Amino acid sequence: MPSFSASRVVSVGLLVATSTVATIGLAIAQEPAPAPRVWSPPSIYPDLAAAPPKDVAAADRLWRRSKRAAKRMFPTVASARRRGFKGHVKNVHRPKPFFFHLRKPAYHEDGRELDPRHPEAIVYWYDPPRPMVLVAFMYRVREGREPALARSVLPWHSHCDGWSVVMHTWFTGDLRSGIARRPPRPEFATAFNRDFGDPTPDSAAGCQPKHH
Repeated sequence: MPSFSASRVVSVGLLVATSTVATIGLAIAQEPAPAPRVWSPPSIYPDLAAAPPKDVAAADRLWRRSKRAAKRMFPTVASARRRGFKGHVKNVHRPKPFFFHLRKPAYHEDGRELDPRHPEAIVYWYDPPRPMVLVAFMYRVREGREPALARSVLPWHSHCDGWSVVMHTWFTGDLRSGIARRPPRPEFATAFNRDFGDPTPDSAAGCQPKHH
């Protein structure tokens, strides 16, 4: 029967232990770091540097196309009404000023998603006696059916209507504020040279859908 010296047993044991520690160390070293978060409440702004570049590029295209379409299609409230958008400030029972939506329900089930030529609603800032100014498009889809486009950066949220989620493209001067979770009031003030203070700011906050 072969015999092993104590020193040889110790050497083998040390070799196995060293190899095991090295393997564990390599596994730890190769473990990917947690990805930075694009959205970190309570901030209303995304961290675009943490988002996939393709999502940022897609969101930027949507935001820019929305701004161009708004200028071309809805130069006045009357032009929006001629295109079939409904709503009237007399039906809003809140202190002024406030954000006011003109909606086109026919677009809710038209098969289009995130189409700047067919936004489900358009958003105005109403601060009489100054004329209303168009500040955003609001896109709407059924809850649980959010489009894959720019999914990590577009902040879909619920307006608590029981069936849909929405997201806005705000007509500011930069993408970060242009896709904020809530109205980016400081950037609005710069873009439109108006005071965007709101006596009922929670009115534009929405709420989170059940699965978010």
